[in-house]
Amino acid sequence: MSPPASPTNPAPTARFERVGQALQRDALSVLLTGQRNPDDPAVAPFLAFAQQNSLDLSGLWVAWDGRRLAASTLIVPGVGKTAMLFLSPVGSHGRVSLSGQLIAWALSEVDAVKIRLIQTLLEQGQNLQQRAFEAGGFRFLAELAYMQRPGKVFAPLPPVTLDGEILTPVHWSESARPVFSQAISESYEGTQDCPGLLGLREMDDIIAGHMATGRFDPAHWTVWRDGLGRPAGVLLLAESTGNAGFELVYLGVSPHARGQGLSKVLMRYALDLTHKHGRGDLFLAVDDRNTPALRLYQGLGFRVSIRKTALIYTP
Repeated sequence: MSPPASPTNPAPTARFERVGQALQRDALSVLLTGQRNPDDPAVAPFLAFAQQNSLDLSGLWVAWDGRRLAASTLIVPGVGKTAMLFLSPVGSHGRVSLSGQLIAWALSEVDAVKIRLIQTLLEQGQNLQQRAFEAGGFRFLAELAYMQRPGKVFAPLPPVTLDGEILTPVHWSESARPVFSQAISESYEGTQDCPGLLGLREMDDIIAGHMATGRFDPAHWTVWRDGLGRPAGVLLLAESTGNAGFELVYLGVSPHARGQGLSKVLMRYALDLTHKHGRGDLFLAVDDRNTPALRLYQGLGFRVSIRKTALIYTP
């Protein structure tokens, strides 16, 4: 497949190639530090991490500027037809174009049947990095606020109700997949949280991606239904793999159940579960433009720990 149109003003001596085993450590050193040094202390721990977590390193690419290995990028396939793309540091304005061309070249080799969504997350202030990603074909999705707060016991925890009716909880099982699919799909209507993701993947792929977040436990996935069997709210939680906490994987409320405080009740349920399991803090990420959700989380005592810029590419 031919690569897509390159960014303007390409380096006349630039060339791009997928990395084999012989050049892997060199490419990784550039990816991790911006400098070519196969013996850099950062390389060995990364390779050990990749082996331990079965990371596919076949999507490692480099850009040559003459004889200089100038940039490196890595596409790591994920679950649910997603992937993450990592790029070596863009240290100057002069490297934006070359890095963008490298991204575009690597993306041109992606199998659009197997991968429907490629993402990257940037720290605040990585402006040159963002320009390179956008030159390579990525587009802005959202500024994400990462928030957390300790779990809390609500004694007694009230039943989940809507219009005075006690809702029936349904926990995840394969037979309940249609219930969860319907609940998640309905909650997307009018969403203010990363609306740019809507329609990019099939529901089964979305659910698979949610299951891969943290340590999946079907007992921590719940849909609440009314007496007519309609889903009112859905709450997906997972034990965090990176710290002693729970992650809010997804929270959604169907349009017919909004405006009655159901989201707040479900978040109290999540905080109570976090505390009772002795898991420390509850962590979440939210689109900075999602004012109602931010107001809800802040009102419950969540505080922003970091912000990141999310960019996406769709093959």
